[in-house]
Amino acid sequence: GKEQDMLLEVDNTVLQGNVVEIIGHTEPGAALIINGEPVASIQSDGQFRHFLPPMPKGSYEVIITGQNRRGGTATKRLQVVIP
Repeated sequence: GKEQDMLLEVDNTVLQGNVVEIIGHTEPGAALIINGEPVASIQSDGQFRHFLPPMPKGSYEVIITGQNRRGGTATKRLQVVIP
């Protein structure tokens, strides 16, 4: 089936100790969930920043799911490593 029905891009991931910040953009008005938590700070132009909770050392898969106003969805999977 179609998975990329909407715009969802990860522009950068920033590691700050054991906290990962995810920076990206999506469609204006879209809703995002990262690892089960809603993203509250989506700008009117679709830019977003989200901090994951602190994580112990290891490798993790981060799942970003979005839905736009037309019902389209997109999912991105990221691998992050906490050294």
